[in-house]
Amino acid sequence: NQIPALQYVQSLLINEKINFIKRFLLTLQELQSQGFIYNNITLETIWVDKKDNVYLLGLSQITKINEVKKRSIINPLYLSPEQSGKIDEKITETSDYYSLGILMYKIMTNSFPFESEHSSELIAMHVAKNVIPPHSINSKIPKNLSDIILKLLEKNSQDRYKTISGILYDLEHYLDKDFEIASQDFDLSFKISKKIYGRNKEIQRLMKGVEE
Repeated sequence: NQIPALQYVQSLLINEKINFIKRFLLTLQELQSQGFIYNNITLETIWVDKKDNVYLLGLSQITKINEVKKRSIINPLYLSPEQSGKIDEKITETSDYYSLGILMYKIMTNSFPFESEHSSELIAMHVAKNVIPPHSINSKIPKNLSDIILKLLEKNSQDRYKTISGILYDLEHYLDKDFEIASQDFDLSFKISKKIYGRNKEIQRLMKGVEE
């Protein structure tokens, strides 16, 4: 008695969609606590039962956290930039957060941030093309919620949310008058920055190729 999230979210209001995302994040958090990255967040691989419990399918794609492993591209619509193989960056938990951003964008706007009939073009968009803010597409989306989705969709993994608890906190408080994004998003583990410096020309060249 389970249905895919693609079907489940169709008739939900914004706050109900947020509650679904929260339940999914708690399920994903359980997977992370066991040391795994899901690598397969889509509206087709997340299922919900009649009691609103969330289930993850397609677990063959999971990898150990910090394990260097290039995954096969199953659904380029949800692909994080680092999964593309176009940039030299290890796949970590934040790759799942990018895919979550794609999913949230889709269920809130009824469209994907990037769409193309050609996988290579779609991958290039994930790496280099800017995202249209969700609230610019659907005016019913609060600006703070739109900002949360945009933070999940940052190109550089280190600019995204660092923890599920940080995402959950913002989803609980985005309607607060004094809301400050990622104010409770703390990652205490040590990481060396992988941010690209002095590569603006190369990024602009790739961006130009996408637009053409």
